[in-house]
Amino acid sequence: MFGERLDTLPAGSRQSLGEDIVLVQPYELPTEAGTEAGMARERELISLLGPECFYDHERRTLPTRRPVLDAFGQPLH
Repeated sequence: MFGERLDTLPAGSRQSLGEDIVLVQPYELPTEAGTEAGMARERELISLLGPECFYDHERRTLPTRRPVLDAFGQPLH
């Protein structure tokens, strides 16, 4: 779904977990969630990956771009 956009993320916020699986985390510790720095980092990553792929909490709008999955929840290629 994100393709080459994942390559634009800062190295410390992405980790390859195997073929076609990438962990994206805006901060190292869960205690950073909800802090100004943590929220700024989330906004930065969302901006790089594409805001259309994420729920907008301020406007309460659903993402307009979603992955296409098969009946078993697996991505269609």
